[in-house]
Amino acid sequence: MFGRIRKAVGNLKSSTSGNTTLLVALGMPALIGGAGMAVDTAQWYLWKRELQFAADQAALAGAWARTSSDTEALFQERALQEIDANLSVTSDIIGTPSVSIADFGVGTDNSVIVSVSARKSLPFSSFLTGEATTVVATAQATFTELEDFSACILAVNKTDDSSIIVQGNVTMSQNCGIAALSDASESISRNGNASDLGGGDLTSRGGIDDDFNDIDGININEYISNLFDPYENLVAPIDATPKTYDCAAVAAEYPYEQSAWTTTNFRKQQFSSSTNTAPTAASVWVDLAEAPYPYSENGTPSVTGLTSLPAGTSVNKTYTTPGVWTTNSQNGPTTTQSQTKVKNKTVTTTTYTWTRIQQKVDSNTSYDKTKSNGNAAKIATLQPGTYSSISVACDTVFAGGVYVINGGQFKVNGNDSVTSGSGIMIVLTNGATIDINGGANVSLRPMTKAELDTAIATGDDMTAGSSTDLLAGMLVMEVKRTNLTALNSSKINGNAGFTVNGTIYLPQTELDLSGNAQVSSDCLMIAASKIKFSGNMYFANMCPDESTQTAGIQIGSGSAGVRLVR
Repeated sequence: MFGRIRKAVGNLKSSTSGNTTLLVALGMPALIGGAGMAVDTAQWYLWKRELQFAADQAALAGAWARTSSDTEALFQERALQEIDANLSVTSDIIGTPSVSIADFGVGTDNSVIVSVSARKSLPFSSFLTGEATTVVATAQATFTELEDFSACILAVNKTDDSSIIVQGNVTMSQNCGIAALSDASESISRNGNASDLGGGDLTSRGGIDDDFNDIDGININEYISNLFDPYENLVAPIDATPKTYDCAAVAAEYPYEQSAWTTTNFRKQQFSSSTNTAPTAASVWVDLAEAPYPYSENGTPSVTGLTSLPAGTSVNKTYTTPGVWTTNSQNGPTTTQSQTKVKNKTVTTTTYTWTRIQQKVDSNTSYDKTKSNGNAAKIATLQPGTYSSISVACDTVFAGGVYVINGGQFKVNGNDSVTSGSGIMIVLTNGATIDINGGANVSLRPMTKAELDTAIATGDDMTAGSSTDLLAGMLVMEVKRTNLTALNSSKINGNAGFTVNGTIYLPQTELDLSGNAQVSSDCLMIAASKIKFSGNMYFANMCPDESTQTAGIQIGSGSAGVRLVR
């Protein structure tokens, strides 16, 4: 028996027929484990790809929202919308996404970071680790904001070097911007000690002189391609009523005379009828030219001194209020007879005639300059219309309206004052220029939209221009010439006290602002082909931020930019 057992054990010991089964049994755990890990790892890669794509899109969407002031507060909402729209497999297992603003590079708060995660227990990996697996994706997108460019000093020349040149000891108190539309390599130049240009931007379609880099408080924007002239397509209104400039002596107390008188008109009338029936109110009377009818008698004018013209009136015009015809006397009837034969019979016709005398009293008023008292000062009170030139020779007051200078100059010298009680517009045609010098004091303002509309509607010989608020704010406007061979030259020079509001637009003029001119305003916009600042020029209050007017006018915008950085 023991022999049989030893034999069986020996046979078993030498047998090799179960090796495969044993190896399979020993390797099965590793095989199953590898397959399980492969399945779980594929899941993780799928989650990661989906989460990363959603995070990238969310960061880009949030960054684009931050480029505009209209949407910058919505950047988190836009980012979360992109996460929701781009998740499928992980939509039920994500945690709360994180969307925040961060610094990037040398910038501050110039990027959006988005972080999103997914967490879930998978059968094999959780068996090994004892917990769920978390997959995280993070993206960051940087942005540059959409920027509008504005200016209150603008050179509209598109090609020349030094279309704006600053030289001497120029000082500017402005925060509204200086700009040039020239694409030249040095469209804005500096030559001198100008050290204070205010806090506004320096912007150009071309390059800007490197000498401006050492001036504190300005931001330089070069090679901005999409700048434009906001006034280029405006059409000026033209009041063609001929006018001349004249200084007249006036009394010290009353600059105007109001003359009032009546005119009494008489007429004789006749009414005829074939019946003896008195005329009624509906009867037709016929005027008789019998002497001395018709005739008029003018009363003696009474004169009153006025310190100012009544609203809606002007000098050298008569304003008449017609009276009502009333009957002074009425007579009749008188009779006349005439005979005619009808079929050999005599027919007698009687005509009845009444006569009456009527009168009408008209009231008349006119306004004139008061006659000189021998020692009175002189003053020029101007009305809208077309002047060959306005060369100020005494204190001058502009009534509201449109003034056209045809080929000459608007010239101010000496110590005379130039003022406007209401809004005005000075239109320069056929090469007309402006020249303001010496100790002149100029205080003018442009028309409001309502004043411009009224001037166009009531002008005696008016051609309307563009109906826009930009035109209404225009104080001086040059009409372009098609046959231009050289730029016009205009200047504000010396110690001119130039206190004005509105826009000076001279698209075919080189404007020289020089000497010791003290230019101040509530909101002054200067746009010319070329502008030169020199001497001890001082600008004050060029559209300050606290002005009721807009601080400068938009002349272009820079494009927003977004890019994914991680």
